[in-house]
Amino acid sequence: MNILIGAVLAGLLAQVVHDDLRRYVIRNGVVLALLALFAVDMAVRASWPDVVQHVLFGGAVFALLLACYALGAMGGGDVKLLSVAFLWFGLWCAGAFATALLIVTILYSGLGALGVAPVRRTPKGMVIPFGPSIAVAWAATHFLLC
Repeated sequence: MNILIGAVLAGLLAQVVHDDLRRYVIRNGVVLALLALFAVDMAVRASWPDVVQHVLFGGAVFALLLACYALGAMGGGDVKLLSVAFLWFGLWCAGAFATALLIVTILYSGLGALGVAPVRRTPKGMVIPFGPSIAVAWAATHFLLC
């Protein structure tokens, strides 16, 4: 069952990368599928205290990211995707995921500045699609670190 969950997760994260690179959109259906897959994963391998911890932590992260969205610092799709990612990782793997996300985002930004990775140029500066960085960091954390 864990292999099947991992395969579905990899496919959904690949869809995030594809959609965000092409249209700067993270589709609600993909985020909802990731949320449903979380529920399946928790049902297979977690105890109720673990589920509660993940949900409380994910909710707290969502509230923080919602404030960032309200300030115009993040897009709505990024908020939803990151919230579900932190829900998956919970408190114990959040640091590993955040570190991987920082590294991947810096690398993507550098490649974007060099013209190698797709970016948008605006009067305010360079805008990168954040979904690919989230997806790559999520995959690296899930499959390699936690």
